[in-house]
Amino acid sequence: MKLINATPHQLKIEDSGGQIITLDPSNIVARLAANRTACGTVGDITLYATTYGDLTPLPPPDGESFYIVSLLYLTALRATGDTRQDVASPGELIRDLSGNVIGCRGLSI
Repeated sequence: MKLINATPHQLKIEDSGGQIITLDPSNIVARLAANRTACGTVGDITLYATTYGDLTPLPPPDGESFYIVSLLYLTALRATGDTRQDVASPGELIRDLSGNVIGCRGLSI
């Protein structure tokens, strides 16, 4: 199975043996359209309401590729009723001692 990073960021994924797999972004970026509308303020800070729109399409399943997308994209994809089995998002985050994200443990479906 070929893992395809469909995010704009490099991913570091810990596999079941504790090894780190590094995936650079591919030429496929799974995006979810977002529209922000100002809806008020708290002191001098503007509040925005965000609504989400269309998903950029992923290539059709080919039995060889597995796409890693953001959790937001995966959640929106599932909300459309899409149950394709070749899409997941990064799993549990791994942080360094300063709290910075340095990778993830597995993938989430």
